[in-house]
Amino acid sequence: MHNLFVALKADTHHKHSELESTSPFVMFNDMTHVDTAAYANVISVMAQFHTACFDYLSTAVQSTSSLANLLTLINEPSINRALNNDLAALSVSTLASEDIKSVTLPEFDSQQCAFIAGIYVWLGSSMGANIIVRRISQQRVALPVDYYTSMSQCARNWTVFKQQASSLLTHDHSAITRIVDDANRWFDYLIRLGKAQASVHCNGPFSAPKPVAL
Repeated sequence: MHNLFVALKADTHHKHSELESTSPFVMFNDMTHVDTAAYANVISVMAQFHTACFDYLSTAVQSTSSLANLLTLINEPSINRALNNDLAALSVSTLASEDIKSVTLPEFDSQQCAFIAGIYVWLGSSMGANIIVRRISQQRVALPVDYYTSMSQCARNWTVFKQQASSLLTHDHSAITRIVDDANRWFDYLIRLGKAQASVHCNGPFSAPKPVAL
């Protein structure tokens, strides 16, 4: 467990940094003022990411039943419901644009490694959800936070995930490298989704709801 998650933290750091500097996620670097349109873009991107990720993870479970317990840790029904609630509150269509749908999943090294890597990215992104909810609640506009509230619940499963993921490796040290590589591919997919979403709304007006004073 120690080697896997030390490697994941160290060797995906560059992708973390790239993601944080990419639109629309760059908005979280300065939350003194949250732009409603940018926030709507974040929720739209995460909706597409979670849909594609869960579809892949579900297919992997059908092939390898031993992965089923890990799949329950991501609270997908709750996350999906929360995303739809936030999109509705932001007056954003739940249907992904053609630009976003054209962003394809990467080629992974192995299904099991990509499965563990996908859950790592999913649960890892939940770790700061409480902070985001708190900062958004301090804004002068009312923004929906069902998604990040639900993600904060996922964070409680982090320790169990690390234990179960490590037990699946059974001393397969070569799998660590494959999982790290696939985690970086999942991050790259999320980055490409963000860029595609940003390009859509750079080319035309974004219909964001009017700010509502708290």
